[in-house]
This record gives sequence, structure tokens and C-alpha cells, in this order.
Amino acid sequence: MSYNTPQEHSIINPLLVDKKCKEIQTAMNELSWMQYAFARAYKQVDEREGARVVMPVVYQADRDYLSCMPNDALDGQTEAFSFVYVKQPQSIELYDKYYATQTCDISIIVFVNLLQIDSTIDYRFTERLKLQVLNKLSKVGQLTVTSTYDDMEECYSDFTQTAIEAKYLDSRQFAALRFDAEVKYGNNCKI
Repeated sequence: MSYNTPQEHSIINPLLVDKKCKEIQTAMNELSWMQYAFARAYKQVDEREGARVVMPVVYQADRDYLSCMPNDALDGQTEAFSFVYVKQPQSIELYDKYYATQTCDISIIVFVNLLQIDSTIDYRFTERLKLQVLNKLSKVGQLTVTSTYDDMEECYSDFTQTAIEAKYLDSRQFAALRFDAEVKYGNNCKI
């Protein structure tokens, strides 16, 4: 797993849900405080001290992946990062004999270092950040946000909670946001 400088990898000519993840990545990059907007994250299962640990990881380069759990690799001077986690299943609906629309649920997860974004604000300003993200996501076609979360453990509930180090649960400095959404996308070709 990578501990080098993070890279926002882009798939050339993405298709289906990867194309939708790329649209979300582009929208998230428009936020002035977003340092790394990653596209699609995948579940990676590791074993640590005999226990199964599930983490979100994003592709970097040369078959290397970066963990998107709150961690030291993305800590320190990182203001914020985001990633898209695609849930299963991806439903297919034929709208004629040959063309289909696919639908799936996703989570857009944002981790922020509040002090790096603005150390002059003396209160937890996650609602301000949440509104900015919702405004950007509203510009992504065929995406409907269905719920939001702002509790660190809820935001990472699809992954192993014990993998979140205690220091990242400090609500004075760190925060997480999760935007659950339904996305629709098509294949625009005969199947």
C-alpha cells in the first residue's frame, strides 16, 4: 500500500459507473478547500493481528493503492480528501431490447482537517462544508443525494471501525462527511 505523495488517478475514457465517479471527482475538485478528490474507492481486506480489516483504497499507479481511512499518509498538511464508494448491486433496467440504464447506490466520503481549512473559525463548521459539497453534487447529472452523515464512525460504517485511530475521532480538529446517493448511468450502446 502506498505511502508516497497521493495522486488523483484518472481512468482514460471511463465507462459506466467509473464515468459517473469521474464526474463526481471533477465536481469535488471545484471546492477551494479540497486537496485530493479521488474517484472510485474499492474495499480491501487485510489481516492485522489476526483480525480481518476492511478499508477503502484508491488506485495510485503501478498497481499500488492508497488507504482512504483517516491515516498519517493523508494527515498533517492535508486539508481534505474525498472518494466515491460504489455499493452493490448495480441494477440493470432494459428500456428497449438493446439499451439499458444502470442504477446503484454510492457514498461520497469526505475527510477534513478543520484546522487546516480555517483555523480562525472557533466552532465546528461542518454544516458549512456540507452545504458546499451538496451544491457541487447538485451539478452532477443523474445523481440524487438521499442522506448525509457527519459522524466519523457513521461516515466509515462500511469499513472496519477499529482502523480509525483515536486521534482522528477528535472533533475539534477532524471531521468526516458522507453523502449517500443514487446514481443512474447508461451504456449508450447495444447490449
